[in-house]
Amino acid sequence: MEEQEAVGIPEFNLQFNIAKTVVRQSDGARLVEQQERLRGLVPLMDASEQAWATRLIERLPELTSPPAPPSALMVEALRIREAAQAKSGSREEMISALTAARERIWEIADRAPKGEGARIRGLTRTLDHMEEALGDPFWEVPEAPVDHQD
Repeated sequence: MEEQEAVGIPEFNLQFNIAKTVVRQSDGARLVEQQERLRGLVPLMDASEQAWATRLIERLPELTSPPAPPSALMVEALRIREAAQAKSGSREEMISALTAARERIWEIADRAPKGEGARIRGLTRTLDHMEEALGDPFWEVPEAPVDHQD
């Protein structure tokens, strides 16, 4: 009988990522099969790593389920951020649009449930970066496209 090699964390992580892909591509139909395959690796791991690996295997359904659709508040905040990012004009006009968008997004986040509020506030990070770039005198502001309708 062939002796099996020990399985370390890098190999387990690789196999776990493969399992996640297989489960997602099969829309969950191969979940049990992949969990069993991974459970077969656990005895080959160091004793100190086995409990961690087992917990990870038990979380496979949660880690492969499709994300919930965005809430109405998140969709509203995304639209505000997108409009601010698309704003063209002078540096001052663009900075003003970014500032106003940030304020509106934070107001939305204040109305959101606790866990979602932080994610909505996180949308403003890209606005912060854009404003920082606009404040750089060496960064060229792209010109608005010219409409040549005759």
